[in-house]
Amino acid sequence: MRRALLLVMCGLVMAGAGIAIGRYVVPSNRASTSSSVAHSTPTHTTVEVFSPFTFSGISPDVTISSTASGSCWEGSVSVGDNPDAWRCFEGKYIEDPCFSPPHDAGTTSYVLCIEAPWDTATRLDLTSNLPTNMANEQAPPNVWAIRLANRDGCIPETGAAGEFGGVAMNWICGSGNDAGNLDTSVQPWTVEYHQGSSDVLLPVAITTAWNA
Repeated sequence: MRRALLLVMCGLVMAGAGIAIGRYVVPSNRASTSSSVAHSTPTHTTVEVFSPFTFSGISPDVTISSTASGSCWEGSVSVGDNPDAWRCFEGKYIEDPCFSPPHDAGTTSYVLCIEAPWDTATRLDLTSNLPTNMANEQAPPNVWAIRLANRDGCIPETGAAGEFGGVAMNWICGSGNDAGNLDTSVQPWTVEYHQGSSDVLLPVAITTAWNA
């Protein structure tokens, strides 16, 4: 989450607004990410659905590591197919996605901000009601996060994506590397992975993909 983001230098400051958009870091309680693209290729990609809530409340699979206050101003960019996902402010920091309890956006007093499905959550107590008129429309699910065969984990770049070799690097990864050209046409799914100062893109298989 945002506090973990402060441990790495990946922020973008929006001109004239003083808004810092962080880039995430793999949680420290996870096995260390290998920066090598050497890996054992899976035979297929597993697709999982992430939901931070159950019918009775917050999912027991979600760990809340911090509490803060803030507000949301539009539907999530990273989970743009989910009407219960939001883009929010915590102070000068943008949190995306933040999830409201299903079908409760008009009355909820909080959202859960979760950078990636393997990350912990920040409970964001709302200082104003959610802007339900700005909610995303329900749509077929898009991929929200991916785990690669080289053990790196990546989430969508919600700011301005860079390019490498003409390929938009629209996935940012916990190792500090990035990726683009998500290919779901054959099994296993792959992305073009750019490692550090390498001058080439290498296809890396995706072991798990998450929708939300």
